[in-house]
Amino acid sequence: MEKFYDSHSFLLIGMSKKRKNFAWGIYKGLANTGRKVYALHPNGGEKDSVEFYSGVENVPEKPDACIVCTDLKDNDKLLSELSDSGIKKIWFQQGSYNKDVLEKARMHNIDPLTGCALMYLPGTSVIHRIHRFFHELFTKGQD
Repeated sequence: MEKFYDSHSFLLIGMSKKRKNFAWGIYKGLANTGRKVYALHPNGGEKDSVEFYSGVENVPEKPDACIVCTDLKDNDKLLSELSDSGIKKIWFQQGSYNKDVLEKARMHNIDPLTGCALMYLPGTSVIHRIHRFFHELFTKGQD
């Protein structure tokens, strides 16, 4: 999982313009480590000085990796777009995947990571590191 964060640029899917959510925490964590982060929102636009891109094809450069924080119902089309763009490192945040989504990802030659991306984010807060410790202790790192 740590190798996922060796990437230099990320596509972050699922940031809300109405309220702060997990995606905002991930965005800030990645940006604070100097990585380039592209936020995707179907309507494009901007909020709090963050530019939103309306689709994978609108991002100015191909990101190295992607973190998905969307609702399950949006992920079929998304997998095709990500596969077509060549992004192969994808992390599905809690609530954005199920067995069907993961199987479809594998059909697109994507080996997805799952679970709380904040637990493994470099420089994450103590609470997330404690969460990671207990998660690995009791689940052996499996979701």
